[in-house]
Amino acid sequence: MGPARQAAFETGQIIAVEGYTDVIALAQAGFPNTVAPLGTALTEDQLKLMWRMASEPVLCFDGDEAGRKAAYRAVDNALPLLEPGRSLKFAFLPQGQDPDDLIREQGAEAFRALVGKARAMAGVLWAREVEGGDFSTPERRAALEDRLAGLLKEISDKRVRRHYGEEIALNLKRLWNNDADAKGPSRSARGAGGTRSATHFRGSDARGFGPRDRRPQWEYGGASESLKRSALVRGSSEIASREAIILHTLLNHPWLLETEAEQISSLTFENRRLETLRDEMLSLSIGDNPLDFEAFHAQLSRSESGAIVAQVERAITHKSDWFAEPGTSRKDVETGWRQILALHRKSMELGRELEAAQHAFQSEGSDSAFERLCDIRKQLTDLEGVEASIEGYGVESGRAVDPLS
Repeated sequence: MGPARQAAFETGQIIAVEGYTDVIALAQAGFPNTVAPLGTALTEDQLKLMWRMASEPVLCFDGDEAGRKAAYRAVDNALPLLEPGRSLKFAFLPQGQDPDDLIREQGAEAFRALVGKARAMAGVLWAREVEGGDFSTPERRAALEDRLAGLLKEISDKRVRRHYGEEIALNLKRLWNNDADAKGPSRSARGAGGTRSATHFRGSDARGFGPRDRRPQWEYGGASESLKRSALVRGSSEIASREAIILHTLLNHPWLLETEAEQISSLTFENRRLETLRDEMLSLSIGDNPLDFEAFHAQLSRSESGAIVAQVERAITHKSDWFAEPGTSRKDVETGWRQILALHRKSMELGRELEAAQHAFQSEGSDSAFERLCDIRKQLTDLEGVEASIEGYGVESGRAVDPLS
């Protein structure tokens, strides 16, 4: 593991193969950043160890049925462990070949190219659920959706779960649209891929899963409003983390309701129940003798918004939300508050732009509309998890962190 760890740090990549003899062959061919599990399947501890060396380890499997099953086991093991920026990629060898065969017959560059075209974990998960399936009846389509919803629940991180849900929702939309367009006996084969699994794992599927489709399925944000609101897209939580942090801050620092009343009253939320909670909090803060902290919380807990308050607390996931907690200095609260509001407004603005771009792409189908759609989605992705990074932030509360640490 020592040489592989050093090579992984130098290359930014770690490759896992099925057998230790494959490791030896690849190391001799110029791939010292290769490891193999000392057992029949990758364990949780081995996955975590690889993630310490690279954010997206490449798992290399044989292209036969056994190789696909091993890949699917790795997907199931990794799902609960996924985090932002931490996933897996999958490379499948030509059927009947191991890494040594490929290198001996086609050279080291052939293996390098295979690794370079490794597929994202989300694509492999989708392939497993639809390959060879027949979704020609409502009951079968519903069963597929149930399986996918169950898999989403395995993902612990809410942001990762939401993005997987968006991609799955889009894939389902495409699958159902293709299924509706299919005619007669070919309906199943066109809708679900029929017996396309072999070409699918070679990356040459003609229906949008391989390089022939220049518009990757995950980059198109055309999910309908009903899909966006569904459990597949939103996961099990109904409240976005950033919106939860805003309300959490107000719950723990109700003095903001007096000093920032105007801007708080103008805030909009994706979850309308949060606006109800916000309005009730504002009403409690108005008067000659505003409620103190304990009375404020007691009044809210007895109101109709009590359940929403509990839901807000459960939705907190950001590591940068410490400014919202009790005991934080007023200066740090104000700094964090300004930052989270700026991020929220930007997110809402981009959300409106995304909706407009979706409609433009659906009606025009032009390259420029598609590029605009992808750009907005990238901005939204980049906005996820942004933390306050202002000089001196956190000093008064003992939370200042060296930006290089």
